Order: sequence, then C-alpha cells, then structure tokens
Amino acid sequence: MQLNTLISHHNLAIVTYDSSGRRLPLTTSLVARWIGKCAHAYQQLLFPPADSVEIQMPAHWRSIVWTLGAWYAGLSTGTRPQSPSPSAIVSDQLETLEASEAAVKIAQSLEHLAIRWPGNLPWEVEDGAQLANEQPDAPPSVTQIAPEQLFSVAQLNDYRRYIELVEKLSPQTLLVIKAGLAPTSANQLSLLVAALWRVFSAYTQLELPTVMLVPPEVPAENEARWIQQEALDRQVHHLP
Repeated sequence: MQLNTLISHHNLAIVTYDSSGRRLPLTTSLVARWIGKCAHAYQQLLFPPADSVEIQMPAHWRSIVWTLGAWYAGLSTGTRPQSPSPSAIVSDQLETLEASEAAVKIAQSLEHLAIRWPGNLPWEVEDGAQLANEQPDAPPSVTQIAPEQLFSVAQLNDYRRYIELVEKLSPQTLLVIKAGLAPTSANQLSLLVAALWRVFSAYTQLELPTVMLVPPEVPAENEARWIQQEALDRQVHHLP
C-alpha cells in the first residue's frame, strides 16, 4: 500500500450507512489520511515490525483504517509463528479490552464521526478516536513489507483471491457488502480494500469501483433503496 500515492487518488470511494439511514461517503484520500494517522498512533505505542495487533471490531470504516494502518506500519494482524500473541488490541467493546492481556489497549467508538470515546475509560485503555485524531495527516516514513512477510497464510490466500476477483470487475462497479458483526468480517473487508487499491491504484483518471457498506440490522427494503440510489448506471456486485 503506497499511501503517498493514494492520498492524491480521489476516484475510489467507500460509502457507508448507519442503521438510521445516514449516509457517509469516504473518498480514497480521506481514508488514506486516517490510515496514516492510525499508523502514526501505532508507531507511538508499539515497536513495528516486531509487534502484532488484534483487531476486534465489526466490518466498519473504523476497522478498515486501524487494520490497514497496522499493515502500513509493518504490524501483523494475523497469527504468525514469530508473533503468536498480539502486543496490542483495538476494539469497540470495553469488556473485550479488559479481558485482553495485550500490553496496549485501544478503544474505538463506532460512531461514524466520533472524536472521542463516549464516556470514561480505564486508565490502561487508550481512546482510539482521540489518539488517531491527534496524529499528522501525512503517512509516516516506513519500510514497506511484502504481504508474504506480513500476512498469515489464510490472509495471504484471501488477499490473492480478492485480487483475482477485483481484476475481473468493471471499474464502474458498485460493490455491496453486508457488514457482518464478526471481527473476521472486518479482516476480510480490509483485505478487499487493500486488493482494490493494489489493482486500481495506477488508474488516476477513471471512475473506480465504489464499496458500499450496509449495516447487518438494516431491513431489506431500506438496503434495496440505498443500492438503487448509489448504483445509477453502474453494475451491482454483491459480496457475501
């Protein structure tokens, strides 16, 4: 992931809705800046590439930026032989953080525009939104690590599978993803976004695929209406 290139690349959008129907469009440059902020936050708290991070969040734009921020900083988010236990955990659930033995604990609210955790946090838990917001917009200077060194075997297989899928898509595609609640879904979503950027990052003038995240609890009629609003003349491709 070359964030320096992506920050000036505006054509790949992520559109997400909350359960009330509020629409939040995220340009590539905006998402890339937040990935850079999260990478800075990791560098402040951890020692990449020796450390690893556990992301315990549902599929959400917040989980995308914390996961891709870890990868950009050279931190793994999957189990590898050299990093069997995570040094840090990021979660939207305080109970999960309090039960973890990770040295660094980061609480991240899933409110789309939250700038801090809604309430008090234990002294040992960092406020993810506030921490990331304080970081520079420009991505940190890091040595890029190949996916083969960074990903677990399962992650690498999924990443390659997503690249093959994305290479077959028309640039004018609306990718609809029903955002699952499990952390695995967040990991899959981040791998998909990484694959999209890998395939399309060279195309700066084309309209590129839009990723649409639909909350899991949304009624089918609302989902169908939102898809119709976003699709216009584009192909619609549903991902499980």
